[in-house]
Amino acid sequence: MTARSPSPGPEPLCWKCGAPNAMGSSECWLCQRPDWNRYPIGYRRPSPPRRRPTIASGMIAIAAFAGTMALFRDSPGVAIFLIILALPAMLLTAAKARQRAAIGDPMPMIERVARCVGLMFLIPIFLIVLFMVGILAVIVFQGLLR
Repeated sequence: MTARSPSPGPEPLCWKCGAPNAMGSSECWLCQRPDWNRYPIGYRRPSPPRRRPTIASGMIAIAAFAGTMALFRDSPGVAIFLIILALPAMLLTAAKARQRAAIGDPMPMIERVARCVGLMFLIPIFLIVLFMVGILAVIVFQGLLR
């Protein structure tokens, strides 16, 4: 039976006991397994324990909600435009984070934020280019039909 090595992660852990080991160790310091860094085929890495929400994350959510409500009150058009930009970016980021968490590689919060902000800029650019290509295609096909 052959074994494969784990995906690179923040800290090399023994697949059997979960103890952190130094990179390049010949065996696990806790359970003395020589194959501590190789998963058997068919073995699924345990997912890290879920962290419970903290007061800080709740306060950030409340502040974001209050900011959105203030923006809706002062200029609803801008708020609706930002929600239209942010919603697909947040949904795509959440789907990717869930997909990575399922394989045992959770996405750090800073990467989630960076991905979401990047998608908020890239999605409208993609839609504008797609719209322009569509208009160009209509113009070309109308010219060919005449």
